[in-house]
Amino acid sequence: YLGPLLSQIVVTLSSFVEVCPEAVTDVFEYLIIKNGATLGSFFNDIYSIPDVPVLASVNAALREHLKQTENPTLMQMLMHALKGVCHERGEVRLHALKYLNKLMESNIPQMQKYTVGSETVDPVITEIITSVFKTLRGSTGELREEYGKCIGILGAIDPGRLYLPVNSSKPVKHFEVNSDFAKPLLNELARAYLAGKTTQSQDCCSFAIQEVLKNFDCANTDPQSVGRKIWLTLTGDTQEILLPHFSSCYSASNISMERYSGPIFNP
Repeated sequence: YLGPLLSQIVVTLSSFVEVCPEAVTDVFEYLIIKNGATLGSFFNDIYSIPDVPVLASVNAALREHLKQTENPTLMQMLMHALKGVCHERGEVRLHALKYLNKLMESNIPQMQKYTVGSETVDPVITEIITSVFKTLRGSTGELREEYGKCIGILGAIDPGRLYLPVNSSKPVKHFEVNSDFAKPLLNELARAYLAGKTTQSQDCCSFAIQEVLKNFDCANTDPQSVGRKIWLTLTGDTQEILLPHFSSCYSASNISMERYSGPIFNP
């Protein structure tokens, strides 16, 4: 059961090496050295372990194990790093990004070949760019710096040369908010409301919640009504968050742009 969580465990414990080195070393030795045979198949998910004296034996055991496995190609290593870049945990993404940047910096000639070797860039470059921009939103501090470094290493790439396959077999449908979509929408809005760090973001969520509840008439007490059925599918905790919005009076701000004779911002 520890295998799939190994990368998260390593990343979390790495931040405590300076505070309690002995305890962290004991855990790493248990996972990497004593249980290497059992957990070895998950060692590839470990992007880095702090290179400090107390963990010398752990790093040596990890390197020895990786040497015994097949030598992966650069493309395989890049795709493996992207798996960590798309991880839900920010700490894992940070370690994976550092590993990805180090990998690209040490293989500049091959990376340039992937970028300018043909009319369109290699699909792995497109994967890197899409993965970075997909997970960049909301990042701050060191994580954001590593994202910037990654984009900087790749350099300027013409978007028209990116490999972006389009699946045209599926017909285009108009988006419609129906009752099946209402439950996950309300759950997501409730989560966003609680996670809001500013009053403005919470006000936006509140307005959206108010309008969705109103649109589906969730205040209706008739057990056969669509709104009541949607309301009863929500958990008690979610209902508690949404309940005050039945009587809220949020309204959208309508700012007329006609009064602006020119650009709002002049450099």
